[in-house]
Amino acid sequence: MSCCNSQARNDGSMRALVEFLDALEDAGIQYYLSKCNPHSIMVELAFGHERWEVEFCKEGDCPKYGDIDVERFVSDGSVRPESDLYEMLEGLRILDAIGWDELLRLEREEGISSAEEVIRHARQQQDPDSGRSAETKSELTGIELTSVKMTGKTPWRRIENDGSIAVLLDSLNKLEADSLCYHLSKRDGAIVVGITIPGEKWEVEYRSASTCPENGCLRIERFVSDGGIRPGSELDLLFQ
Repeated sequence: MSCCNSQARNDGSMRALVEFLDALEDAGIQYYLSKCNPHSIMVELAFGHERWEVEFCKEGDCPKYGDIDVERFVSDGSVRPESDLYEMLEGLRILDAIGWDELLRLEREEGISSAEEVIRHARQQQDPDSGRSAETKSELTGIELTSVKMTGKTPWRRIENDGSIAVLLDSLNKLEADSLCYHLSKRDGAIVVGITIPGEKWEVEYRSASTCPENGCLRIERFVSDGGIRPGSELDLLFQ
């Protein structure tokens, strides 16, 4: 396929994208399609404990290499506790509530740049213990209290998965309300929700009550970017 030749370039045509998908299918590589930003169609490749994110942009519009940008995400293979997922989602709500201008000010004037530092700063500023009953304090973590106070939204962990479609839809509705990019797929008897955030991907398997393993109806895996954006020629490795 011409799209998978290291000398070829994405010309912004639908044909180049479709030829790449045909090549993936011929090679037996699982993929998903999504749109997470204004400038590209994202093709996410899945194999083992790796996920590759391939962005097909309008001609010359990809941030790094113009035609095709490739990013690699790796998981250590461990199953994450639900609390890790929900803390990540509440943290994103806090960052969104703070706003881009304030994030830039914190970095410029106070040297606060990482997401963890910003969230810690927000918690200190909000004083989450004030005005809360002892019962409420015992039910919510510090990051959840800060998120609730800043956004007024129901905490993520209040949705308990009982293996029903209603619970899955509730979760998807909350992702959409938070303007988060996700895709759906089916794997090993479960519906998989893939969530994409900057530098990370999270996969959440929702199972029916009759097929839930002992550790519950949710299985969560986290994939972290290795920090590099690669050119489209990197894709040659997949077809060797």
